[in-house]
Amino acid sequence: MYRGVVYSFMRTFGLAHIRRLVDEARWQVLRRQAQLCAALGEPSRLALIALLGGEERAVGELVAASALPQATVSRHLAVLRQHGLVSARRAGTTMRYALTDPAILEVCALVRGILARQLAAEATLARRVPGTGL
Repeated sequence: MYRGVVYSFMRTFGLAHIRRLVDEARWQVLRRQAQLCAALGEPSRLALIALLGGEERAVGELVAASALPQATVSRHLAVLRQHGLVSARRAGTTMRYALTDPAILEVCALVRGILARQLAAEATLARRVPGTGL
């Protein structure tokens, strides 16, 4: 059944057109992935993600814990929210933020693991270079 629909679609629209659609869809996914990575490419945002962890926190709590100015925290939370990484909820006069998907913490941990391995490899290389004092 499924195969027949696909072949019919291919005959109607042409294989080249279908490939362009698939390529465009893949490109859109890659573009969105790059945007998400760019949102994570700021140390203050990574710190806020870590501070949120698995709990909901008020902006004031994040300001106190991060030692960043309130305007800076709010600006970074807005970027994270725009990219769907955090959600906001009003509680009286306070805005409370939470991670939309705790898997982002795992992503950050994976990246830190890659970085740790890179740094270890650089340290090993530096020890092999004469005159570095290491």
